[in-house]
Amino acid sequence: MVVPIDHKGVKVLSLGYVSPKSGIPGAGAAISPTSSVEPAVIRGPMASRVVTQLIKGTDWGDLDILLLDMPPGTGDVQLTLCQEVVMDGAVAVTTPGSLSKVDVLKGIEMFQSLNIPTLAAVENMSYFVNPTTKEEHKIFGIQNEYSDLSLSSPDDLVRVPLSEAVSSANDSSLPVMLSASSYPASPSAEAYASLADVLVKKLFERDTMIDAPLNDASSSDPLLIDGKPVDLDSVSLKFDKERGLILR
Repeated sequence: MVVPIDHKGVKVLSLGYVSPKSGIPGAGAAISPTSSVEPAVIRGPMASRVVTQLIKGTDWGDLDILLLDMPPGTGDVQLTLCQEVVMDGAVAVTTPGSLSKVDVLKGIEMFQSLNIPTLAAVENMSYFVNPTTKEEHKIFGIQNEYSDLSLSSPDDLVRVPLSEAVSSANDSSLPVMLSASSYPASPSAEAYASLADVLVKKLFERDTMIDAPLNDASSSDPLLIDGKPVDLDSVSLKFDKERGLILR
């Protein structure tokens, strides 16, 4: 089993960490025997196998959420992952402008065809805030609307501005959410916090906790939750060691 990198309490694994010496089938070969850089040169059909093995062959331990950062497009990697991994939802990532919207809608429609709902969308480089006047400048074109992206609420579309704080955080390997100088004052940090709130609400608060005795097996009375009858043929039950029995 592969052991992921643990950074600031977040377990991370990337295809960028794969090298010809990783022992993963299909990880490619070094460009040159004398090269100090060993990229994983992988052909398309093998990429899906490598990514699937990274997910299923990794000792993730106990996780609250497993987030998969997929490459752009609607190709083999995306389709294979959707078929191999049970996904609760997708987060679409786009930028301002009509051309980007056309591309992201293709991805949203692909997930919908696979019965994977789009939980939220992120618009990167949405605007730039003048540090002197605090005025917002939409330098990359017209912003997307939540309704255009098949989202149910304006809160589901999170706009992330261009930010020097984010670039500096990346260069220092310190997440912007953990930077005292950036959070909560940074608009980018506020956007990430808003996205987290949306995802937590949709992934966890949709679960209904059963806090009542179930009917006797011989009883003909329907199961009631919050005073409403529930058809057990149309729901699924899941046990969580911390939260108990969950009805979904």
